[in-house]
Amino acid sequence: MHEWDILIEYVQFHGVLRVGSVGILKPKGAPVVDLVVTELVPPHSYTNEFTLFGSTFTFHHELEELDSNTVSMRFWVEARGLMAKTFAPLMRKDIEKKLPILMNNFKEQFEHED
Repeated sequence: MHEWDILIEYVQFHGVLRVGSVGILKPKGAPVVDLVVTELVPPHSYTNEFTLFGSTFTFHHELEELDSNTVSMRFWVEARGLMAKTFAPLMRKDIEKKLPILMNNFKEQFEHED
């Protein structure tokens, strides 16, 4: 993920990745947080979440191979908790601004793995 996601400095998991796995995530400009895998259906979807400043942020990713040369990726974030109303608009604006770069990086990562 951190190879293509410019919003993340690093993410680390130890052992086999499965639902309930806990790793560490360092978002750019934010402190290190525990990242929990809440859904994992390889290679179609995964969901993970972390808690920061009293709010829980859930990141959903859905991947669909449309043909041998095309993968569709759907991505959305849910924010719940005390600070969600403050952080969600800031995160949304940052993600929207960087989305073209994120998708290009993801595309390059996907093509490189072939």
